[in-house]
Amino acid sequence: NGRMNLTVAKPLVENQGVSFIGTQKNGPFNIPGHLAREWLQLPANPNGCPNSDVLRPWANGIDIVRRATDTWIIDFGTGMSAEQAAFYEQPFEYARQIIKPTREGKREERANLKWWILQRSRPKMRDALKPFDRYILTPRVSKYRLFGLINVFYQIAQRLPLPATTIPLLAFSTLAFTNYGLYACVRG
Repeated sequence: NGRMNLTVAKPLVENQGVSFIGTQKNGPFNIPGHLAREWLQLPANPNGCPNSDVLRPWANGIDIVRRATDTWIIDFGTGMSAEQAAFYEQPFEYARQIIKPTREGKREERANLKWWILQRSRPKMRDALKPFDRYILTPRVSKYRLFGLINVFYQIAQRLPLPATTIPLLAFSTLAFTNYGLYACVRG
């Protein structure tokens, strides 16, 4: 009858290492676009580097299913030391005053010790994105399976505690939307 039997769908070996859940902040790392643009206009920091090294536009599921929110994120990468991060004066001072108090006393030791770093910074995801200019993403939970193309400059996100805003990353060069959409609904 031409119908797919989705009950026997199996994980695609080709997707291993190219499909990810986005970053998890665990703290108020997001800042409004106007503040990010203000910091981007500041002169170079004492280390000679611009704030654009640690400020990125940020997207979550809402940015796919609705209009983009013009939210940015302070992102000191996956392993930058506090000493290195402090050279980015405005973003680090914001992190020290706003983010650090929310991370103190967390059960996960890493959240306390490295309060300026995203709790789940996804180094494997970042490595997988390096060869790409754009990637495909989809909200992990939504009424319909939607896909969006996004520039690599954006930082994908998992906003907590709302699981509806999580985004798996699909770092593919090609994708059959119809077949994959059916598959993704079954296999996640």
